[in-house]
Amino acid sequence: MVVKKAPLSPGVVAAVAALLNQPDVEQAVADVNDTARGQAEARAEKLRAELAEVEAVLISHRRP
Repeated sequence: MVVKKAPLSPGVVAAVAALLNQPDVEQAVADVNDTARGQAEARAEKLRAELAEVEAVLISHRRP
């Protein structure tokens, strides 16, 4: 058997967990995904705010 590492998206992992028909596994995967998604959303919001600040600086450098 040949085993190869391949990245899987969280959605694919959740789908595989659902196919296992093991509620505890499915819930554990959902909990991990929810935590990771929440962290990503918080980071994205922080980056949006930072980008808005930088864009404001760039606009301030334009000639009137």
